[in-house]
Amino acid sequence: MDGVIHLVGGWRGAKGITDQSDADWDFLERGAITTLRNVSRVFYADLAAAGTGRFAMVSSTAVDKPTAATASYVAAKAAAETWTLAMAEGLARQAADEGTALRGAAVVLVVKALVDAELRKAHPERTFAGATDVEELAVAVVGLFSRPAAELNGRRLLLTP
Repeated sequence: MDGVIHLVGGWRGAKGITDQSDADWDFLERGAITTLRNVSRVFYADLAAAGTGRFAMVSSTAVDKPTAATASYVAAKAAAETWTLAMAEGLARQAADEGTALRGAAVVLVVKALVDAELRKAHPERTFAGATDVEELAVAVVGLFSRPAAELNGRRLLLTP
């Protein structure tokens, strides 16, 4: 296994803190955190051993500036980021313990929102300011495999225009 790109998550919001529902939290926790934990644990050893093993998750700029209306969503994304950064530390520690160069990297790709041609076509009235096109995300993902692990590992890479 050379790479895992975690795109699972979903979005739920509310009006404020008091109407953050347990159902929304369960949905976000399962989609953003549990799936990431499960997939990373299954493929961790393979990624660490691969010549250019890469684990990347797609997160949100909202983690940097949470709001009451997005509290559950941002908390789930922040937890997933924390897990990913802990993976990065584990990869670095493993390489150091083995006396080898770091081969694997765990990174966070940060976007405001993702947009594609179909969404633009469906909503021509919208500008999608600050959104990252899925084609740009794809280029960034492919680029992870040509950059040195030490340059990437444990980093949050901002992919907003």
